[in-house]
Amino acid sequence: MDNDREHDAEADDGAPSKADIARARLKVIARYAMLAFAPVVSVVALTVGVIAVVNDRSQAERDQLGELTAKVENLNASLAGSRAELEALKFAVARDKALHAEERKKLDEQDEMIVQSVTRLQIKLKVTPTLEMQLQQAASAPVAASAASAPAAVPATAAAGNKAAVPAAVPKSVDKTPEQVKSLKEAIQKFNGK
Repeated sequence: MDNDREHDAEADDGAPSKADIARARLKVIARYAMLAFAPVVSVVALTVGVIAVVNDRSQAERDQLGELTAKVENLNASLAGSRAELEALKFAVARDKALHAEERKKLDEQDEMIVQSVTRLQIKLKVTPTLEMQLQQAASAPVAASAASAPAAVPATAAAGNKAAVPAAVPKSVDKTPEQVKSLKEAIQKFNGK
């Protein structure tokens, strides 16, 4: 470039014309444009390449996102179904508990009536301790003592409807005479006969 300027300056020893000045400026601009052309083209090519890769990745990511969204929707549908089943089971369990509670209440009432009837008979026959007293003693006894002695557990079975086991429900510490046993059996048989 310096050579061109020197050559132009030697040839034109006089005042440069407007055309020469414009030509010189265009040469400088063309030279700088040629020097900047390669990096600009490479930056543009790099930008186009990055956009293509990003679009390709974006498409792959979109596809993967679509698959994951479908899986999440399937899992949500399964979860909703499971929740519905769980709610139905909870309702059924609550209903069963209510039914069992009513049945248990009725059975407890029947047990209470039987205990009261047997106790009245024992009072009439002057049998001590009465079934009600035995049940109260068994309920107040510690768990370890009731597990160790079998007669303490027997009154609970007698209250559940096993009327033949009532004579055996008396703890061993109380001695029964054969008369008491006979009279208790007769009272139970009379009660069953009603």
